[in-house]
Amino acid sequence: MNALFARLERVSLNANLLMGFSIGLVIAIIIGLSALSSLSRLQADLEQMYDIDLQGISHIKDANLNLIYMSRAMRHMLIAQDDATRDVALATIKRSREKLIIELAEARKRIIREAGIARYDAFQRDLTKALEAIEQAVGMIQREKMNPSAAAQFITSKEFGTLIAAADGGLHELTDQKEKAAEASLHQTREAAANTRNLALGMLLAGVGLAIGLGIVIGRSIQRPNDRLRQAVEDLAAGKVDGAIPCADYPNEVGVMARAIGVLQAIYRQSNDQHWVKTHVSTIGGVLQQAEDFPTLAQAAVSRVAPAINAGHGAFYVAGSEGAYSLLASYGYRERKSLSNSFRIGEGLVGQCVMEKSPILLTAPQNYIRINSGLGEGPPASIIVLPVIHGDRVLGVLEMASFQKFTERERAVLESLLPVLATSMEILDRNLKTRELLAATQEQAERMEKQAAQMEEQTVEMEAQQYEIKAAEERSRQILGSVKDGIVGLDNDGTVTFANAAAHTLLGYPDHEFLGRKLHGLIHHHHPDGSEFPVNECAMYQTSRDGKPRNVADEVLWCKDGTAIPVEYSTTPVFKGEQLIGTVVVYRDISEHKRAEQKIATINERFELVNQATSEGLWDMTVVAGDPVNMANEFWWADKFRALLGFTDENDFPNVLGSWANRLHPDDKERTLAAFAAHLNDRSGKTPYDIEYQLQRKDGTYRWYRARGATLRDKNGVPLRVAGSLAEIAGR
Repeated sequence: MNALFARLERVSLNANLLMGFSIGLVIAIIIGLSALSSLSRLQADLEQMYDIDLQGISHIKDANLNLIYMSRAMRHMLIAQDDATRDVALATIKRSREKLIIELAEARKRIIREAGIARYDAFQRDLTKALEAIEQAVGMIQREKMNPSAAAQFITSKEFGTLIAAADGGLHELTDQKEKAAEASLHQTREAAANTRNLALGMLLAGVGLAIGLGIVIGRSIQRPNDRLRQAVEDLAAGKVDGAIPCADYPNEVGVMARAIGVLQAIYRQSNDQHWVKTHVSTIGGVLQQAEDFPTLAQAAVSRVAPAINAGHGAFYVAGSEGAYSLLASYGYRERKSLSNSFRIGEGLVGQCVMEKSPILLTAPQNYIRINSGLGEGPPASIIVLPVIHGDRVLGVLEMASFQKFTERERAVLESLLPVLATSMEILDRNLKTRELLAATQEQAERMEKQAAQMEEQTVEMEAQQYEIKAAEERSRQILGSVKDGIVGLDNDGTVTFANAAAHTLLGYPDHEFLGRKLHGLIHHHHPDGSEFPVNECAMYQTSRDGKPRNVADEVLWCKDGTAIPVEYSTTPVFKGEQLIGTVVVYRDISEHKRAEQKIATINERFELVNQATSEGLWDMTVVAGDPVNMANEFWWADKFRALLGFTDENDFPNVLGSWANRLHPDDKERTLAAFAAHLNDRSGKTPYDIEYQLQRKDGTYRWYRARGATLRDKNGVPLRVAGSLAEIAGR
């Protein structure tokens, strides 16, 4: 049965319906043909009963009447007084006899049963005797004419009556037999009709049952895949996006629907992945905003990121004052004497990631740190090293390792978190500096309070102390006024209690329209997209309520003229003892930063298009301290540069000077390096770098190339960066 359902489920809906209709039509045709056959047999039986029995009865009764007519005509002839009457009676006797013979002949044709034939033969014998007696009587009447006493005596004799009665009785017996035969035929016909009716009814019921059974089978063959598809849709609605869609290989309408659901599942899975990424980025970003120092921020980053991407090992390296990147926080990390916790630019994967400013992904690395726990340890299947970049500075490096390969959405989480982490680090750095400034200001205020107390005690020194207080206040105002960031003090209701000049001028407000106003309703009332910003969702308001510092980098403040400017800001609670008395908000206009980022992205896109369009290989070198041979100089060889020499990637042709210099032909090496040094060392910039030389390709052969370059210098002519191109000289 399951095999039948499986075959029917793959049939199209039209084919199923056509099959059901065809089978129903065949059943109807069979029932109709059976009924027609039964009706034909019934009609034949009725026609036979009419032709054999009823017509036979009619002929026998007609023969009986003619026998009666002969007897009556014979009596008329007997009592006739003239010859004319006697002749009429004689003609009647002859005519009746002829009809009697004809009717009996017709009746004999319709007697088919053996009993009837035997009775008919006996009747014929009696009839022959009766007819002979009638002929004898007629002859006697004709001979005696007017005095038929002998004829009358013969006619009234017992012998003559017995012969006539025997003939008449034979006709009646034949009639009774035919009537009984007719009744038997009628009974058989009725039974045949009843059987036909029962057969038709049985076939009808069987056809209805078969049609219902077939309908159930076809219905189930349609319902079963639909139920599986409905369950798949319900699972999809419940968030189960990884299950297989049934019936997708069916070549019918169900298969089309299943494949459409499969497309919907793919879209929903992509949307689910995006929601998953945004949720984790938002959650981790919220945690990072609450960090009050770099160790807390770094530890929060690795502790939150590692479980989110199923990493078993994590490390966060932060840039130090000496240009090295030191381990500041870790996840699942066990310190080893053989491994360094600090890396300079270009050292190890961490230093290489800083130098390239791009992620590094390795699969199944060899001799790598092992992920361990109390139950055991093992090597990771995949590691990823990512730079945390803000502007053009690499603030830190995040390193993650996992037993499985990182999935696309896990890598998406990491890529989305890098800007958030960079912004949080930058804002935290500024907040720490602002807090130091506020601490100095508070220290001055405390000192001023002490001085005021001394003024009350020492009236002699009051003027000098007042002057000192005014000077301190002036210094505080100057300090706050010199800061380009807006600094605002709020009470617990969000009312502005103090603000430096940058706070209100940045937004186009005069001082008297800014102080004493509710800050959120004045400058923070809507989101960047214009939707209303509820005050209870405002980070400034939340800090005034829960006393937790926050950092925000994706909101806007609204100017007096109705325009919005993008800002990054931090909120710092102010306590008096253990009582929260207000909040200090520090915000900065990052419009130029946003435009710079967009400009850099445009320049990068333009450079990439030019690089793809040119047939020459491009190269670039950063000159550290104006020294062309400084080991810290960073080199970059374009992919097309490598391709001209038969190389494919950085593994074959690393971004170092030796990759190019070591492949110069011995005859050309000295003059080529001398020409390059002469170009760089000429601070007037008049010595060009345009030279032809031979380079060794990856296959060991040498070819001629033409190299050209240009140098960016400072105002003193010291080289800062040199870039150029390499083109193969055809035919040389």
